[in-house]
Amino acid sequence: MVVVLAVCGKARGNFESALHGAGWPIMVTAVLYGIISVAFTVWFAALIRARWTGEGPLGARAGRASYAAYVLHLLVLTAIMVLFASLALAPELNFVVVAVAAVRVCCLAGCAATRVPGISKAL
Repeated sequence: MVVVLAVCGKARGNFESALHGAGWPIMVTAVLYGIISVAFTVWFAALIRARWTGEGPLGARAGRASYAAYVLHLLVLTAIMVLFASLALAPELNFVVVAVAAVRVCCLAGCAATRVPGISKAL
């Protein structure tokens, strides 16, 4: 996308405007950072898949609970944000508090949802 923007900007004669004042070193750094980030994520996922197969009863329960947490996370996050809205914290600190609480509550909600008779069939 950066290359397409640069070529279009060069064709129109306003090359610096296409890059929004950023030079080539910044653009190359951004592209390399993106490539390295994606490559590391794929490598790490392959490493986990090769070392831990997830077979067994604990892996099966964790898989169902993670899917349930994915389905329920919007509801849980909204509820936690409403609960912490009355706290007079800086937005950054509020984000950290909500993020730490939300991960645990989403996992617990997912685990609990897999034990409810009607919902467990859908999950």
